[in-house]
Amino acid sequence: MRMRIARPLILNNIVSPFGISILSTMIFLIAWCFPTHFYSELVHEPDLMFLDPTTLLFFLLCVAGFWAGLLLVNFLFPSRPLLETQPKSSPCTGLSLILPLTVTTVMTVLTCILIIRETPNLLVLLLSQQGQTAKSQLAEMKLGLLGWGAAIQTPVLWWTYWRLRISKSEHIERNLRYLKAFYWVIFVIGLFAQVAFSVLRVSRSDIMPVFAGIAVLYLMSGILRREIKTAGVFRYILLLSMAVILLFVLFSLLRGTSNVYVGLTGFAGYTIASYNRLAALLHGTMRYPYGGHGVYLFPFLNSNHVLNTFLPMKGIFGWPDSFELWHSEFQAPQLAGLNDYLIWSSAFGYIFADVGWATPVLLAAYGVVYGLVWRQAKSGNVLGLTLYPWFAFSALAWFSGNLVFDATFPFLIVTGLLLIAYERLLT
Repeated sequence: MRMRIARPLILNNIVSPFGISILSTMIFLIAWCFPTHFYSELVHEPDLMFLDPTTLLFFLLCVAGFWAGLLLVNFLFPSRPLLETQPKSSPCTGLSLILPLTVTTVMTVLTCILIIRETPNLLVLLLSQQGQTAKSQLAEMKLGLLGWGAAIQTPVLWWTYWRLRISKSEHIERNLRYLKAFYWVIFVIGLFAQVAFSVLRVSRSDIMPVFAGIAVLYLMSGILRREIKTAGVFRYILLLSMAVILLFVLFSLLRGTSNVYVGLTGFAGYTIASYNRLAALLHGTMRYPYGGHGVYLFPFLNSNHVLNTFLPMKGIFGWPDSFELWHSEFQAPQLAGLNDYLIWSSAFGYIFADVGWATPVLLAAYGVVYGLVWRQAKSGNVLGLTLYPWFAFSALAWFSGNLVFDATFPFLIVTGLLLIAYERLLT
């Protein structure tokens, strides 16, 4: 029985770029209003952002620019709201649907085996909560082409999840329902492979986008199928927030954090503390050594070795390698009198380091890209399904860095194009 929609505005927009930007703004406002005394006790640095009008004005201008880009897309390319969208059907059913995930899962598992073989003491280090030592050992390890499997598997997981959730195939839904259960088992195995890969690398940044993307697609498909009510959306968001905190703390314990309280303190340091660095940048008390060189605008241009082989962006603009850039970011908070263990300055902060108060203008361009990708995602187009979960995660994580065009982006584009070719081949 299909439910009556009580609040279509919320359901149509909660997982859209509009809704996600509001959630990120709420995180910023929590940081902006966070009591100074408690903040300094948690993060061990002076609180520069507390009720600071400059920081508030800058953040809101960035969000306004982002919304301007979204509204421009809605004006030029109007589309149906999520509740009224009819997703495109896919020619991939049965084994053809699960084949790409099977291949990439095998690649990810082989990568995990390679990591264990090359680092014999890795499991011992992890079990003894010496994850940071293990992470340092893995930093120099070269995985080669096989290592691309995990990066490609992430968007394949999203694509497969959406197709399984939305699929109306008679072959799967009525005649052979047990096969669909088998396909879900394959999906879960693929998900566990991603978890194993992240644990072995002691990397939160590998696994959080995977689960965040699945969460976004779950809400999108549930709203589209009218299975989720407004109250259920907010309940799910609350549970997801708790799960993110739990995942962060678990990885902190794996890295050697002494107890849960210290892990929660670290969570505060990696979220609200970013906006304290943003305030320092805005007031000129903190500067990144390579700020103003354009290196923070599109990180994948600097970090992608294959791209730089054909188009030497680093040489053209005089950018440092990724390790040198990352290492330089620890100098900035130290010189500003902030906790030098924490380097994030939020997505807006990193962009500000390069273009200053023109950041809202660039955010308008980001809004245009987000609007176009969202339009593709809710229609069930392949490129939208491989890009939008990452875009949504990047906007939810505005408190971290300028993630949307980082090293992951080229893998998402390539995987999306391969899946488009695969679907057309089956048509």
